[in-house]
Amino acid sequence: SWQAISESQAFQIICTYLAVQAVLGIIMIEYAWHKTPRYRTKNEERDGSYPSYRRLDAKKLVRRRFYPGAMLMMPSRLILFVVNLATMVFLVRVLCIGHNFDRKPLGGCRKKVVFFVVRWFCQFMLWFGGIRLSVRELDFDYSAYLGPNYKKDTRRSPVTSTIVSNHVTWMDSIIMARVFSPSFTPKIELKSAPLLGTLGMCLNNIWMPRGRSDEAKKAALDAIMERQEIVEQDESLAPILVFAEGGITNNTGLITFKKGPFYAEKTVKPIFMKFDRKAFSPAFNMPLLPLIFM
Repeated sequence: SWQAISESQAFQIICTYLAVQAVLGIIMIEYAWHKTPRYRTKNEERDGSYPSYRRLDAKKLVRRRFYPGAMLMMPSRLILFVVNLATMVFLVRVLCIGHNFDRKPLGGCRKKVVFFVVRWFCQFMLWFGGIRLSVRELDFDYSAYLGPNYKKDTRRSPVTSTIVSNHVTWMDSIIMARVFSPSFTPKIELKSAPLLGTLGMCLNNIWMPRGRSDEAKKAALDAIMERQEIVEQDESLAPILVFAEGGITNNTGLITFKKGPFYAEKTVKPIFMKFDRKAFSPAFNMPLLPLIFM
């Protein structure tokens, strides 16, 4: 009967999809394994000199442990992740039609709608990425560093213009977008990226010039200070997020901060992200594709 044929065809489609997914999962793991031998090899002479960057899970990286998840879920989760990202960028771009970002950052009701969309799509991406998120707020006393009356300092703005955080994984920006919906400070080269460039424009990102020259450093400082002033004058605007270490570590501690977000002595909200790495560390200290596949 037609119903029996349809059920048979559906079963064949499902079996074919699962088989293709399993093959793709194996190929991805083999590719990742082939690209990461030096990251999986413990070298005390090398790692001892750079403790904040060493892979702490090198002994736990066993190939066979990656096969079940890769064969059963990984390709599907990657597809859902990419489709979710593309849909979010499309919706945000539609919501921003008619706004001139060269004149001023996005604000008002439209900003609230855009950031609502971004927060929930970022939550979906965290689910697809297998990340469960919890937030804990601590009331820390900074009087030992800023003086006993730092909360009464008249120079202190009631508006937090800047969030500073450590940087561990390629998912950090998604996590921060889900929790705080800030504007980011990515390198200017990402402005031309197909999806990230469009999304960054709608989130009022500051496209930072990178380089060791005095001109590049001054341009970066000026860009941060200008946005801090704008946010303090208009609290409806999103604060900026700066990964103040200027690099990525293995989440065991902090390295020296760059002076950019602190130079103008504006109100800063410190954030520390801590990842529970029972088996595999998500630290972005290996190539991106192998890290995603593993």
